[in-house]
Amino acid sequence: MVLSLEEAGFAVESTHHGLTAGQHSFVLPARRGIEAADYLQTFKAAVKRIAKRHGLHATFMPKPNMSGDGSGLHVGVSISSRRGAEAMAQAKHFAAGVLKNLSDMMIFTNPTVNSYKRLAAERSTVFQPEFPAAVWEKGSEKAVHVKEDRNGRISVEVQFPDPSANPYLALTAILAAGLEGIEKALVLDEEAGDEDAPRFPETLGILLQKLDQNEFAHRVFGEKFCRMYGEGKKEEWERFCAYVTDWETAEYLYRC
Repeated sequence: MVLSLEEAGFAVESTHHGLTAGQHSFVLPARRGIEAADYLQTFKAAVKRIAKRHGLHATFMPKPNMSGDGSGLHVGVSISSRRGAEAMAQAKHFAAGVLKNLSDMMIFTNPTVNSYKRLAAERSTVFQPEFPAAVWEKGSEKAVHVKEDRNGRISVEVQFPDPSANPYLALTAILAAGLEGIEKALVLDEEAGDEDAPRFPETLGILLQKLDQNEFAHRVFGEKFCRMYGEGKKEEWERFCAYVTDWETAEYLYRC
């Protein structure tokens, strides 16, 4: 896969196998703004075509099966300042902005019914090693992580999005939330206890119920776009709610 991508002109910084069979992680090089979204969207299409050439199917589904890891889209945002000491402070403001708007942006960063099978908030019977909800519930440092590498470069890693997201919408939401954090000098509550930690929503339907009142979404994407986007997502949610799954048939057909 990496050799084929390189032949097509795609740089890949590193790659490794995931814990689940057939799962792979790619680290893509940094790009600016819309170029990053272009790169990610083209990368996904290229990976699918290369896999198909070898008789395989590459999926970016967040939770393709119950027993294995979910697949995430970890977004790293580099933070720099002319005065080096300010970069860490700015990164923390950025992270605080993302956390403040986390629930409001998830309709774009985690946009499918399946997205919430990966997050599986407070579902102790679901195997979720890639991103266990318990980690989020004990604090926010794993959902949005500020770090400094060995070369002194500072970045904010946003770990809750998944690869089913439209890159243009997901990256726009993350940048808008982070910039709000910088502009308003928001601070991380590093001493918050478990009871104060936010929770991931249980389903896509919960976010759809709140979309009309989602001030963040309307401010960043506009009223018209949110209305059209919401109509499409509500139709998807209604089809899911009406669909009788194999699990329901196995669970209830002979018991009822």
